[in-house]
Amino acid sequence: MEEPLFLRDILELPARSEKPRKVGRTICGISLGRGRESIEQVARYVDQVKLYVHNTLMPARVIEESIKNYRSLDIDVQMGGVFFEMAALQGKLEAMVKRAKAIGVNVVEVENHLGAFSLERLKEEIRKLKGEGFQIVGEVGAKWTEDDETRIAQGLCDPKKVILAMEQLLEAGADEVVWDAYPLRALIGNQLENEAGQNQIRQVAKAIGQERMVFEVSNARGRGKSMQRAWLVHEFGPDVNVGNAHPGDVSELETIRRGIYYDPAWPYIRWLKNNKPTKNWWEIEMPDYDLDIEPRPVWKYAGEGPLAKPDQAVPASRKR
Repeated sequence: MEEPLFLRDILELPARSEKPRKVGRTICGISLGRGRESIEQVARYVDQVKLYVHNTLMPARVIEESIKNYRSLDIDVQMGGVFFEMAALQGKLEAMVKRAKAIGVNVVEVENHLGAFSLERLKEEIRKLKGEGFQIVGEVGAKWTEDDETRIAQGLCDPKKVILAMEQLLEAGADEVVWDAYPLRALIGNQLENEAGQNQIRQVAKAIGQERMVFEVSNARGRGKSMQRAWLVHEFGPDVNVGNAHPGDVSELETIRRGIYYDPAWPYIRWLKNNKPTKNWWEIEMPDYDLDIEPRPVWKYAGEGPLAKPDQAVPASRKR
């Protein structure tokens, strides 16, 4: 039986889906060094953790113990897509899948960033994986624009190509599709400024169905995630599927899902204050981020060439 939550016998929070969830899922990167205690505090909000390729540089015992802990807390464990692509290219997919199953992994991400596999090959591999009892996640999008055939510019995609790529993965047997964090962040905009990109996200979600999509949100280049997460909740509701969370910020994400976080300006509380002006609290108007938050300054050297010194650096906005 789960422990009572702090002050919840007094304060009412907006309800949302509970485990086991089909929607409103939170996917975290696997966290080592924080221990079982910290993940236990937020385990009711975490649906899945994802192993990354850098885990291959760590002791097997540590990774396997962590997987055991997550599974004991009713949290699925996913192998990231790089594992699949590397193992398939090296002809070692069968061995990797056998090991993954033995240590408690129950989700495999399938990706084809380098275009090494035909659709028929992907279908065959997914069929085998599902035969072994794995859930399958397919990823669309790439970190770099030049490697991503679904993008036409840094902040614009080709919606038809994104939809086709997602449909192909679903047709091949994937249970859901993930939109990679980097192109998705560019489409939303660091300060929610990319309205054209946001319209493209809406177009894709309408065609695919948001319940079959996971929206990754990256902390790329040191910029915070909360605005992008707030936009997703405002757009798709609190039960949007969000990837790339960390156990340390799950509670922040959950408060965004409940509308009681400062991004976007405590919408649930504003909604109550204004006598529930919209059908759903998350549909209340968002603040103007161009006015409320200053952009991070871009630093450049004021000097010329390789002799420029650090004490010559000024914010680009102040450079004459």
